[in-house]
Amino acid sequence: SFLYGEKEFRLIFLRNTVVALVRFGACATVLYFARDYMLTILAYLAVVTLGNTIFFLVTYRKVKDRERDPVKDKEYIKHGVGLTGASAVSVIAKNIERLILDAVSNVTMVGIYSIVAVFPNFIKNGLKNLINVPAVKLAAYSEQENRRIIKKALILIFLFGLAIIAIFWFITPFLLSFFYKVSDPQIMLYGKLMLLPLLFMPVNLTIKYMVSYQGSGKRVFKLYTSIDILKLALLAIFIPLYEIQGIIIALILAEFLSSVILLVWFFRSNKKYNLK
Repeated sequence: SFLYGEKEFRLIFLRNTVVALVRFGACATVLYFARDYMLTILAYLAVVTLGNTIFFLVTYRKVKDRERDPVKDKEYIKHGVGLTGASAVSVIAKNIERLILDAVSNVTMVGIYSIVAVFPNFIKNGLKNLINVPAVKLAAYSEQENRRIIKKALILIFLFGLAIIAIFWFITPFLLSFFYKVSDPQIMLYGKLMLLPLLFMPVNLTIKYMVSYQGSGKRVFKLYTSIDILKLALLAIFIPLYEIQGIIIALILAEFLSSVILLVWFFRSNKKYNLK
């Protein structure tokens, strides 16, 4: 986050690229020679831990020599605690569906879901990085101006999500067939339906990043936590009823309802900035 704020986009790109390549190389090597999944997981964790440690030290060096403002530092720490607390619930919400699915079905169903979720999750992570860059740049403006720009761009941002779904709706069957040798039409359909939450995700991310980076960040814990608890509740309701289909239904509803919550908050809170 600090590097994003400093506009060190080249360093962020290099960091992510190097870690991804080394991680892939380490995991592929262990799998090829050892054929041991536990060693592969350990190799993955080792590379990620080493990469995070190195870039933590790089960031720490950039931070430690700066002049400090005790008043601002107190506000930053308070805001950071809110972000950290919200992220704790978010981590649970992002990983709980496999545990619930395993509890109500079997390992085979978990494996099928893990396969169909690979490409949607890859796209989600790409969207986060993509949208984060302009969000950081917008944070340099006043919150009033930031909100005005986002408000004008909301339709385009929504259409961007629609375009992503349209493109990957046709590409996903090929990807599943090529990488996982999937031929079952039902699994192909699951892979397509898993893309539907992406329709709302760009709008949601744009507003959430604004909440994180600017004065409205005081509401970050309440907004983030409410959205993640809603997602957890929907997963807990629908997975026992419909298994993989239940995950898809829950994720679509969660992203849609999150969009409603964030947009209602966004337009209502715009009033105090004289934005109609």
